[in-house]
Amino acid sequence: MFSRDNVRKGPGGYELVIGTYSAKALANPLAGMQQDIEPGFICKDGFVRQIPLPLRGREGKITINFGEIEPLPAGELCTSLRGEALSYVKSLWQAISLMRKDDLPLQDGMLPLYSFFFTTEGSVIFLSRQLTDQVHFCLSEDDGFSQSFSFSWPAYSTDSKIKVQMAMLLYFAQTGFMPFSDERIRYTGQANLLKLSMTGAEPALAGAIDQALEIRPATDFDPESWLKSLHWSVSDGILDTPAVKQWNEKIDRKLKHLTFWRKKGWIVFLITGIVLAVLAFGMNYIAKQFGPPQSAGLSQEEVVLYYFTAQNNLDVECLTDTLSWGVKSPVYDEVARLFVSSMARRAYEQYGDTVMSASDFVASGITEMPQDSYVYGVEQVSIERIGPDTLRTTSILYSPYDYDSISDEVDEIPTECDIYVYRQVQTFTFTEASWLFSSGTWQEISSITVESVKMIDHIVIPYVPRTGTLLIY
Repeated sequence: MFSRDNVRKGPGGYELVIGTYSAKALANPLAGMQQDIEPGFICKDGFVRQIPLPLRGREGKITINFGEIEPLPAGELCTSLRGEALSYVKSLWQAISLMRKDDLPLQDGMLPLYSFFFTTEGSVIFLSRQLTDQVHFCLSEDDGFSQSFSFSWPAYSTDSKIKVQMAMLLYFAQTGFMPFSDERIRYTGQANLLKLSMTGAEPALAGAIDQALEIRPATDFDPESWLKSLHWSVSDGILDTPAVKQWNEKIDRKLKHLTFWRKKGWIVFLITGIVLAVLAFGMNYIAKQFGPPQSAGLSQEEVVLYYFTAQNNLDVECLTDTLSWGVKSPVYDEVARLFVSSMARRAYEQYGDTVMSASDFVASGITEMPQDSYVYGVEQVSIERIGPDTLRTTSILYSPYDYDSISDEVDEIPTECDIYVYRQVQTFTFTEASWLFSSGTWQEISSITVESVKMIDHIVIPYVPRTGTLLIY
């Protein structure tokens, strides 16, 4: 990243060193670069004018000549310009507002840090698009990425990106790094950003910058009024706080967790597929072929309660035990998937507290849950007889799934537990069954019809670092 150390004063004025080459090299270092460079722009006192910025190669250095104007690279915002960073960012936004959008050297809707420069006089200089590309050509791959595409990564709308960049620059001035440049954040998701409010920065200022970096507020973000509302202050050592230390430990754990699932997840999915196949064949075929079910001897009402208990316990065997041959429960796939997922996590992560039953959740009144746990089950079952062999049930289902929408987001690790609460109405039809080697009969469910499933509540419980039951073998 360019700093004042890259600027030198020579006979021809101020020059910014953007790259080096061997002075003994026979090849012209600028041969692959266009030397007839389009002029840049300087914005001062509400006016914009073009300014020549010649590109030169001399004495083993590739430079941009600024004439008698001393350029201050954007990298100085977190060092020599830190105390006045807000003032410089205000000047930058005013300059952007004066420029034609087609003249701004944007990349993915944002300004690379090497494409604009401040001056000691309060002006702002923009390189041409052509010269910006030439500078990028001289940078190392990592340096070029860190000063451009690394902070254009979040999913902001195209029109919002240049606006939110003003908040990013102030974040940079406070911390010394761009908010999304950390590879751990880019790998685990934007939600894991180190918020400025976790640091020792002034609370009101930190909160304003954190809010500006959120995706939704960025849609209607007005940089001019926002910048005017800020009161700037800086202090040293703002990253030396317990919250920052905890954040580093937390994101390291998440990165390790996510890396494991991305590298070894196929093994878990393979095991899941095998177990599901065994469950589908064994529990739905063999158990039906031999002997009365465990629910034999129960009344129709008791069989319904037995069925819901099996669903709550993620017990696929008992769930199918109540059904006639060839009848499939509407929640079979869901219960089997949750059961296999919990068993796989128990095996690989050695935690046994990933699933909380609906009854335990309702009774506990908890306000926090261990990371990656969820709530599932049926409560408040009421039964109404509507025919000799037909019962209608009304119940409350607590589920981790939003049945009304499908989300494509798979990369981010959630920070909150979503609990969707539904009121469901179902009709159970019964038939009397018997076994070849027994004279007894029992009641089996011959069909289950879901009449309605309506969401009545959406509960969000914050996750806390996992301290659940560790299985000891």
